[in-house]
Amino acid sequence: MALSYPQGECFFKRSALKSKKEKRFDAEDEKQFYSTMLVEVTWNKEAYHGSKQAEKAPPHKRSNYKILMDRGVLRDENGKVDDNLKASVFQWQTQYGNYTHLPFNYGHYSQPSRRAQHELCTWGHRFKSRECGDAYESWFMFVPVPTSDEQFVFIDRLCSIRAIYIPVSHVASEESQDLCTYLHVRFNNMKDIKLQYHKDKTPEKFAEIFDFEAVDKTTTTLTCHEEFGIEHDPKTALGINITKLVTTLIVPRQFRKKDAFSSGAIFLVDVSLIPVIPINQKFTKGSMADWTTIASANHGLSVKWTEGDHKTHWLLNYIKNSLVILSGIVPIVGPILSMGAALGMEAIINPDGFMDELREQIPFVELSEGMIAEFKKLAGESKDNMTAKISKIDQPSSTPAISFESSKDSDKASQQPVKKGEPDETTPAELAASTVSEVHSYQALSEAEYKSTVQKHVRDAFTEKVMGFSRFWKDHEYDRFHKLLANPPEEHKDKTLDELIPLVKSTDMESRLKYFRRVEFTPKMEEEFRADEKAKIEKKLLSKAGYDTEFSDDDYNWAVKLQRAIARRQQEDSPGGEVDEMDVPLSMISTHGQMIKYGWQI
Repeated sequence: MALSYPQGECFFKRSALKSKKEKRFDAEDEKQFYSTMLVEVTWNKEAYHGSKQAEKAPPHKRSNYKILMDRGVLRDENGKVDDNLKASVFQWQTQYGNYTHLPFNYGHYSQPSRRAQHELCTWGHRFKSRECGDAYESWFMFVPVPTSDEQFVFIDRLCSIRAIYIPVSHVASEESQDLCTYLHVRFNNMKDIKLQYHKDKTPEKFAEIFDFEAVDKTTTTLTCHEEFGIEHDPKTALGINITKLVTTLIVPRQFRKKDAFSSGAIFLVDVSLIPVIPINQKFTKGSMADWTTIASANHGLSVKWTEGDHKTHWLLNYIKNSLVILSGIVPIVGPILSMGAALGMEAIINPDGFMDELREQIPFVELSEGMIAEFKKLAGESKDNMTAKISKIDQPSSTPAISFESSKDSDKASQQPVKKGEPDETTPAELAASTVSEVHSYQALSEAEYKSTVQKHVRDAFTEKVMGFSRFWKDHEYDRFHKLLANPPEEHKDKTLDELIPLVKSTDMESRLKYFRRVEFTPKMEEEFRADEKAKIEKKLLSKAGYDTEFSDDDYNWAVKLQRAIARRQQEDSPGGEVDEMDVPLSMISTHGQMIKYGWQI
């Protein structure tokens, strides 16, 4: 199979470019084609592996972060729960740390005009299955192209990005009516790339008015991985000037003066330079397309990802048997050293790290305190017998010695049926069960950012809750509440969430509560009601501050319902009139509070 040049034209069958779920993206729709760019990512690769890395990962102010390990339901290849697997094949305690969303900021980074986010993998079993032999999977995200006014898109580097694709022509040529043309930059086919770097001189400082003098424009070299492309780095974002990229790559490569990087079309930016703004669009995993599905359609073959046998790695079995059976018979450093010099050196020089990783990989082997003490003692004696001069080559690497990656067979084609389903076939209960801890994105905000975003969103959240309490609020009441909460008196400016709740009161709310008490509201019910409202407000706060809402998973279906609601509303306002359902932009989906304000019931 021939490869296209890493920077320039490439072609797809239009019929192949479809999202997993219908009505999300379809390249056959010309409007969708020209308004959508493709971002190819490695789906089942965690950002941080093992407890030491996962627990020290930096929080990010535009995405939550989760540490995952096995606590959920285990299923066999047919999707049925298998209790036998729980005790053997799939039992693990390895911690995988991954960010929950990939943020996209549009417009210049000093003043972004809008923001979108795409869901990332947060199911530990996907990472563990890959570690047991499943292939690294490449998936396509379909996200908006910047408008001509916006020109830029900035992608926070929270996952491995293999390539980007910009739409050029819906029909490739008169002879190839079924093909469409894209301009692409494929990072995994590159090695070291030199590009511009906009570095923040004062990352700890935050100002609502952007300070251009605080930016140090320099150059840096980025090393690309042959399989993953540009790997994650939560401190920087990948900037793309779409206009400059298209005008650079549309020229045949033999006539180009510059490429995508030397032209400044693709560059790096410190994350701290990009202000935090609300989300306009959210994309879930159902909006993606599997690389194998597209490859199958492009080449007329049935392609699927390589699957591992999910058996315990031979090395773990060997260590398990050696430690359990030979304990008390032979020195336990011996079996480990016999497996190889590198592994033995790791055990001798760094016994604590070796034992920690051993616990994570084979949790069903009980390592007693006596065994650990003996191991460390023997490791110390072995170290004393080593020569004092150890070259850097002999030193153990920072990567855990017992970390088993999948084989390099991720691009193998097979004459097998294409694997169906989304990246994750999980239930909310399974996802919750596999989460060890979660770091919300608002925890990464500086004090100044917190005051200018979270505190404002608190007041907005209160306003929306008050307006959603009843259909009978008047505009002047809304304005009064909005002014009070957006610009509170001096004595209330530093109030916490709990302290602000009593401010949301008026004679109208008191009369409303009296009405409830008169009908069916007991004091206990009122207390429960207030507690429930408080919980909803707190959830709303987290969703706005953390930008990780729990709204409908299917935003498109929600938009359809909204269309109908608006149409019904218009019919009510115009008796006897026929009103067609309107097209509603997805950006309206995030303004749920405004829908409530106008009494729309969805």
